[in-house]
Amino acid sequence: MNLCNSGLAACYSNGHSLSSATYLIATERPNAVFVSEICEPDLYTLAYGGVGDIYPDYPATYFVPIRNSSGNIIQCTGGRGSYGSGIFVDNNYAYTWQGGNYSAQFGSGEARSYGCARFSSFIGCVTHLESRSKSVAMAQCNELMNTRIPQFKSTYNQPASVPVIASGDLNLEYNTSDPYNVQNCVPSSYWRKGNGGGNWIGVVDLSEVFGRGGSLTVRARRSFAAVV
Repeated sequence: MNLCNSGLAACYSNGHSLSSATYLIATERPNAVFVSEICEPDLYTLAYGGVGDIYPDYPATYFVPIRNSSGNIIQCTGGRGSYGSGIFVDNNYAYTWQGGNYSAQFGSGEARSYGCARFSSFIGCVTHLESRSKSVAMAQCNELMNTRIPQFKSTYNQPASVPVIASGDLNLEYNTSDPYNVQNCVPSSYWRKGNGGGNWIGVVDLSEVFGRGGSLTVRARRSFAAVV
């Protein structure tokens, strides 16, 4: 889900998207939640506070701070903490993680990045790709799927059988007539599920992670569909 809750973009809705996400999570009860454009405390609100009755066994959380081109962590407005993306997984734990900026970037400002963590039953990666250039977004997607994830599995000696979920706001669409078709950066071993826009999920073995796929809407000043 893209919550657009940093206060740095026009889609910011003064926290309404966080309330909307809390409702969707309580309604759908997913095993894993991937979010982008949040403040760090938002992740813990979703995982431990706002949906505490849904997840009585504290979920594992992993937050990926986003930095600017100078290397400094970007802050949400109003002193609400670091800006970034995150994952939380019900009744689980994360015991190793790795993240960083992509090699390809578009100008100055927000440096697009990724983060991957090994949870007890799968590897989860969350990202938010470039929105101003499809070619840069495609380069970043290829780097994540074909370089960073294999490196992560190799570095931590992960067997090929471990499922991988890579989720985020990719700013790429499925369009076979577009040279920047999101499917072009999805390895053949992955299954892709999108919302018709830029959010998608790629998994190695869907049956081990999700029981179904669908699209819901998170309400901000601009609607962002959530894939579950």
